[in-house]
Amino acid sequence: SIWTILGTAKGERVMRPEFGCGIYDLVFEINDAATAGKVVQAVREALLAFEPRIDVRDVQVRSEQQGEVMLISIDYQVRATNNAFNLVYPFYLERGAF
Repeated sequence: SIWTILGTAKGERVMRPEFGCGIYDLVFEINDAATAGKVVQAVREALLAFEPRIDVRDVQVRSEQQGEVMLISIDYQVRATNNAFNLVYPFYLERGAF
């Protein structure tokens, strides 16, 4: 369900317009530290709001492929079992014309 939350843009679901993650508002941003901070914040907010079964421990972002891809690494713990996991979600930025 984490993958579903991160893969859904806010406003994409008809009956639940608030569901999803705000990272898709950043698709045309420059791949820099400010954008990475916005991505971290959007991911934390989305998981806090829509996935009550986990505790998010850490969210980190690193760039790949000459700035076109941000790899979002999420460390989380399942509340019911206290098992720790890591998920890496690729977020593709569109290259704009300069």
